[in-house]
Amino acid sequence: MTKPDQQLNLDAIETRATTATPGPWCTVGAEVFQGTEYTPDVSPWIGETCRASGGMGKADAEFIAHAREDVPRLVTEVRRLRAELATVTGQRDYWHGELMHADARITELGKAANCQSAAANNGDRCSLPIRHRGDHRTADKRHYWSDEYAAPAAAGSAAANEDGQQ
Repeated sequence: MTKPDQQLNLDAIETRATTATPGPWCTVGAEVFQGTEYTPDVSPWIGETCRASGGMGKADAEFIAHAREDVPRLVTEVRRLRAELATVTGQRDYWHGELMHADARITELGKAANCQSAAANNGDRCSLPIRHRGDHRTADKRHYWSDEYAAPAAAGSAAANEDGQQ
């Protein structure tokens, strides 16, 4: 039995499987023969389990016979799963990096948008009932209910500035 920290040596397992007598194998009682069905004096004898009596020998022989085809399939499946795990791990690492970048950007934007009202509330949120542009420390303290109202108000401010300059 392998320890959890030891990887299966799939190449060695595959070599043992490919150098064994080709399958499929079949059983008659506790004996194992080559072929899908036992044919007397034709099917090559592979071996016999030590427990020929008590019914366990037949179960052991059945296990051994099926292992001939099961082991190569399992090796193929383990390799496929390892490749899939490597792909998923790479994707996880990529998205983890993206998440860390986004988290840093959110923190940066949060610091830039911090207003004194929010600071007075332990940074939870602005206590003003409406959304505002800029932060409270700037000269621009106009408040807007939404972006729809913000654009016309900004246009009105620009027109007022032009009138004042003429």
